[in-house]
Amino acid sequence: MMVKPATVNRIRQLSKQGKPANEIVRQLRREGIGIRRKTILAYVRKFKGRKPKPQPYKYVPRKYRRKPAYRRRLIAPPPTPKQKHIAIYGKHKRKSKRIEASGTGKQLYKFLIDAVEHPPKRRFVTVSVDKVKGLSDRARYLDYGEYWDEKPTIKS
Repeated sequence: MMVKPATVNRIRQLSKQGKPANEIVRQLRREGIGIRRKTILAYVRKFKGRKPKPQPYKYVPRKYRRKPAYRRRLIAPPPTPKQKHIAIYGKHKRKSKRIEASGTGKQLYKFLIDAVEHPPKRRFVTVSVDKVKGLSDRARYLDYGEYWDEKPTIKS
C-alpha cells in the first residue's frame, strides 16, 4: 500500500475522533483524497485495533462470489455415464424368471452376454452391474449349469 503520509495522518485523525469507517471514506472523498476503499478500511482497522471479519466470504453477495472450478466454463466436470435399466424375462423349467439389471451400456452388454443364455439362480433377481466385474461375480446371480427353455425377452 503506497499511500501518502499526509493521507495516513488524516485517516488516523478521523478514526481518533471515533468516526466509523464509512464516514471516514465519505469525508476523504469530499476533501478530494482519492484512495481505494479497501485500503482506507485496512488503515481504520489498524488504528482502531479491530480485526477483519472472520468470514468475509459470507458478506459478499452471491452474484459476485467466485464460482467453483467445475461451474466455470474453463473446466467442465467429467461427464457421468447415464444409467440404463433392462429386464430379462423368460421361462426355465416351465417357471417364469426375471433378471432386472442397471448400469452403463458397456457394463450391461458384458452382463447380457451371459444372462441371455443362462437363467438366474433365484426366481427374481435385481442386479447393479457396476459392482459385477468378472465371471465369478456374475456366477452369484446366474446359474451357469442351466439354460432358458426359450430365448428370453429383453425390455429396456
